[in-house]
Amino acid sequence: ISPKGMRAAQLGDVNLEIALFDDKRNVLPLYFYQMIDWMLQMKQRYQDADFSLICIKILSAKDLDEIAYLPKTKDVISELSMRVRELVRNTDITTNTSKSISWVMLPRTNQEGGEILATRIENLAQMVSTETNSQIRIAVKCFSIPTEQAQQVPIAEKLLAEYEAEF
Repeated sequence: ISPKGMRAAQLGDVNLEIALFDDKRNVLPLYFYQMIDWMLQMKQRYQDADFSLICIKILSAKDLDEIAYLPKTKDVISELSMRVRELVRNTDITTNTSKSISWVMLPRTNQEGGEILATRIENLAQMVSTETNSQIRIAVKCFSIPTEQAQQVPIAEKLLAEYEAEF
């Protein structure tokens, strides 16, 4: 038994180490939702605590499930993810809620600033293509959560699911 196992047996508690970031510096969705709920509380308390959310949906000429097994396609999706990460600030938080949907949280950024970044992200789709020369298309939408919804915490997971369904 390892030292961790011995300690767990002695204390009756297992302290699992959890990775907060993946290999592309995305946070786990649960942490992302908690950060949004925290930002909503900040927005409720401080009027200037604006933040925006950007949803990025990967679309393709073919269904993503059909082409996702192609090594070149995986490389293209990975490259797209890295390029998005290069566009955002170090203080911006990114996550993937599915293999085709990513989110970016932009602290201290109003709707107008979020729209500017959303346009830049949309332009990335023109730079990437699959092995068969079919473009991987992306749909990008910027959201700013209304102040009245800031009073309904925790709400982030439900709210983001609604936003994903909207487009």
